[in-house]
Amino acid sequence: MKSRVLLLVIALPTCVWSQAPNGAWLTRIDRVCGTVVRTEIARTDWSYHSATKPLGRAVAVSLYHRLEKKKCCAAEQFVIQTQTDVGGRFEFPNQAPGEYWVVVSMGKKTHELAVTLAPSVGQSESSCSHFVYDIRNGDLRLRRMYRMG
Repeated sequence: MKSRVLLLVIALPTCVWSQAPNGAWLTRIDRVCGTVVRTEIARTDWSYHSATKPLGRAVAVSLYHRLEKKKCCAAEQFVIQTQTDVGGRFEFPNQAPGEYWVVVSMGKKTHELAVTLAPSVGQSESSCSHFVYDIRNGDLRLRRMYRMG
């Protein structure tokens, strides 16, 4: 009995992940906005510790059209740019549905994330506070934050 339960626990995450090719559902958003943060990971002798922090300064966030088979971010793909506030918050209102690159520029470093903007039909839009763009180990990742209760 224990071996069947263990097999189910191991197989279930694989099945769920495989339903979304290349993790596409992870970067589907219904509006282009959120908060940019940085997660620093420190390793001790026996564990890892992570700390997510606001950037503490304004940074540039740009939006580019994502064209098939093209890397980010050619000038002809540019859509719009804004600055975050010191808390890392930004928003690009009224963007058409489609494939985009969200690019965070911090000095000479840029961090890109491919997203799909697909507004929900018949549902209210997500709050911008739900979308956290996390710079971790040099990569830009999208996390969703929800309050329970």
